Amino acid sequence: MRAVSVEEAVAMIPAGASIMVGGFMGVGTPERLLDEVVRQQKTGLSVISNDAAVPGKGVGKLFDAALVSRLTATHIGLNPKVQQQMLGNQIAVDLIPQGTFVERIRAGGCGLGGVLTPTGVGTSVAEGKRQMEVDGKEFLLETALRAQFALVHAFLADYLGNLTYVLTARNFNPVMAMPCRNPGAARRLPHYERVNHGCTDSHRPACRERTTYRRPCKSGDRHSNAGRELRSA
Repeated sequence: MRAVSVEEAVAMIPAGASIMVGGFMGVGTPERLLDEVVRQQKTGLSVISNDAAVPGKGVGKLFDAALVSRLTATHIGLNPKVQQQMLGNQIAVDLIPQGTFVERIRAGGCGLGGVLTPTGVGTSVAEGKRQMEVDGKEFLLETALRAQFALVHAFLADYLGNLTYVLTARNFNPVMAMPCRNPGAARRLPHYERVNHGCTDSHRPACRERTTYRRPCKSGDRHSNAGRELRSA
């Protein structure tokens, strides 16, 4: 595993890239990575995130800076800037039911073509989508979601790339890290502290391509002794 600065990590993202961003209304969002995306002015981004957060927080910063060309999400109701940009045809917005959203991402990480769901059958959601009957019940075929990059927030990681999350800050981060298993140039760009031992509550196996960033330990952090040992090594 190679540690790089946050500046170098974000520099790997080209303008116009597709990115997944973990978090739920700013909780569990890699804020420093997003700040650097704004600083480096990565324009024309296709963003896949659960929501648009609020102005000045989480992915909301990307809309403040007008860096997004397309958003795939489940909710934008608390960010008026996103609504204004959508109504002004500045960005394209694809709203997806939350359960369908997370399953499409999981399918992308597992190498599946998509998932079958009854959600949306008989509504405008079904327009233009394949429908099929299974055991007498109608389902929609929802295709897998993938992205070139995933910006992930976690609390700890070991040298194999296993990530540890804290409470509800876990949310969409593990599933959004999954698609980097796919062959190609996809990279996971997490924001966390590295430790030199395995963690029993880790959820994310190592990627073939790993780019990491270590945040400094704080005095009150869990595992802060391991972090100090790592820095002094």
